[in-house]
Amino acid sequence: MSRLTRLFWMAAGGLLLLGVAGGCIVRKEAPELGIAGEYFGQTPPGAIPELFGPNIVSTGLNERDAAYSPDGTEFYYTIWLPMRSGVIMVMERHENRWSQPEVASFSGFYSDLEPFVSNDGRRLFFVSNRPVEAGGAPKDYDIWYVDRTDSGWTAPLNLGAPINTEANEFYPTRRLRGVGGHLSVAIGRGPVCRAGEAE
Repeated sequence: MSRLTRLFWMAAGGLLLLGVAGGCIVRKEAPELGIAGEYFGQTPPGAIPELFGPNIVSTGLNERDAAYSPDGTEFYYTIWLPMRSGVIMVMERHENRWSQPEVASFSGFYSDLEPFVSNDGRRLFFVSNRPVEAGGAPKDYDIWYVDRTDSGWTAPLNLGAPINTEANEFYPTRRLRGVGGHLSVAIGRGPVCRAGEAE
């Protein structure tokens, strides 16, 4: 499925989720460009849970898996689509003003979810069912990553064994330990976790 076709179905699914009234599709007003503040105009999180980024991040769609870059200038999250497929979105902050959400440069072709940015901001891990070899069929969910360059993110790379197995891998999280740290993931459907060295 091409990126354009995928974005079409994403938009169509979003419209269906926002509901129908009086024969017309009802949509909330899209927020204007230039949202200010570290938390999209909201006060910093407190002890009482509240909806995050209402009508900006939290909309009528199924949003999940949020991650900031370490310097707080990028915000990544997943939209889970009606066809049981994910797409990773990104917002960027320049001069304290946030851009509108858009599909991340490395996402939009296969089912991608659960972004996690490394401590130095140079690598982004995520989960995807994309084929390991170009032109192949989608497979089970593996951990993939992209590296930051002067021109943006690289093409996605499969993390490989021993982290990725014949089962699904989910929820990449980096835990500091010593110099390099460890990357922890969930294997399959159970509570089993495996950690391996991460650069």
